[in-house]
Amino acid sequence: MFVIFCLVASTPLAIFWYMPVSSVSERAIVNAEESNLRTAKILADRLDGYTQDVVRGLNSVILEVESTGDAANFGPLFYTLGIRQVCEVDLKTREASDAVASNPAQCPTQISRPDQNEFENILADASGEAAVTGIVKLESGEVVLRLLQKSQSNKLYFASFSPNRIRQVAEQAAFDQFGHAIVLDREFRTVSHPDAGYQKDMRSLKSQEYAIEAYAKKTGSLRFESERMDAEIIGSYATVDDANLTVFVMQPVSEVRQKTITVQYGVLGVLMFGLAMAGAFAIIASRLITSPIVQMVEVMGRIGKGELRAYEDMVPGPMQPVEFHSARSAIKAMSEKLRDNIDSISQHAYLDGVTGLPNRECFRVLATEEIERLYSTDLLCAILFLDLDGFKQVNDVYGHRTGDDLLKVFADRLHVYCSQIMQQNANGSKNPLQIMPARLGGDEFVVLISRVPDEELVLDFSKGLFNHVFGDVLLPSG
Repeated sequence: MFVIFCLVASTPLAIFWYMPVSSVSERAIVNAEESNLRTAKILADRLDGYTQDVVRGLNSVILEVESTGDAANFGPLFYTLGIRQVCEVDLKTREASDAVASNPAQCPTQISRPDQNEFENILADASGEAAVTGIVKLESGEVVLRLLQKSQSNKLYFASFSPNRIRQVAEQAAFDQFGHAIVLDREFRTVSHPDAGYQKDMRSLKSQEYAIEAYAKKTGSLRFESERMDAEIIGSYATVDDANLTVFVMQPVSEVRQKTITVQYGVLGVLMFGLAMAGAFAIIASRLITSPIVQMVEVMGRIGKGELRAYEDMVPGPMQPVEFHSARSAIKAMSEKLRDNIDSISQHAYLDGVTGLPNRECFRVLATEEIERLYSTDLLCAILFLDLDGFKQVNDVYGHRTGDDLLKVFADRLHVYCSQIMQQNANGSKNPLQIMPARLGGDEFVVLISRVPDEELVLDFSKGLFNHVFGDVLLPSG
């Protein structure tokens, strides 16, 4: 054990000193760039998939409107995609109207000439396909993005959809302490940002060189100085062409380096300490670890064979670690819980869950044993079968819960009555009367009267049922 401890402690130490710290740190930064770039591409793919869903939804609306003139059944689709409004614009007159009116106040009555030119330029950049304008703030104060599409009838349609789904995707990239993602539109305005102020004000980052470079190169990684965080940042980016969005995944360089340095020096300290204490631990470990383990293995084996109190034989020695006491307490708790579970299982197996009386199987076992005992005596036994006429009507009219309440009341009365008869016949008797009520199932009950001296007692017992058990029952309402 001493040799093994020394080898385990010294081998990583030698490897650690062989690797230059600076090389490890730089490699960690490269790995962070690659990891963040993969994350940015994944986010971009998800946003692209979402954009395609919105495009397909808008195309479906256009086809329905221009073929039937009615697209009122697209509400569920709009809710799923986050679409707030679809507006129809006549490019000749620039008059706008609601194609699908989820909120009619959002569609203008007419678009301006500059807006029309902007829309047509955006569509031209997208080669005639659907394109996203970027975020805008409506008169209601809501921030939306607009998806443009020109139909075959030379009408312009634009769908306003919420950026919440885009923000939800971006928020999935939060990692470590400062790692985060931001999303910019075609005008470098902030669609999603961990700083609520940037997001609320739709703040433009057009003055930032890293944003311009990312928009031009589409995908890649770069390092830049962040004024907001006052730190050098690793920025990996990917663009969503159809949505005109750029996704940035950012992380401070210092955070990456700090993790590397902390780990390196932490490992160095642990290894040095481990090498110094290897010999001592080798001796102590054999006494502190193996001895209690042997005891626990033996006790667990005995518990597995049914000796649920075997944990009492776990005796701590003078050098036992505190974990041994915790393990003993845990094994004790486990044994007690196991015993409780066994008792609970036994109770559920032989008692009726509604009335608490012995169930059919329990009655069969106990009745059989009692009858066998009576073979060697002159005493008799009687079995009475009881059922409740019209009980099905109670369940049908008032419900099964009321039916269960009725069964409980009847069972309680039957149990009390049987106990009273047993007490009355117990005084001075060598063979006291034994009475056991049980529920066979449904509304069927049974009573075993054992050690009966004559039939008269059974008849009296049966008549007493009508006075003490059967009768009107007033159940609580509800």
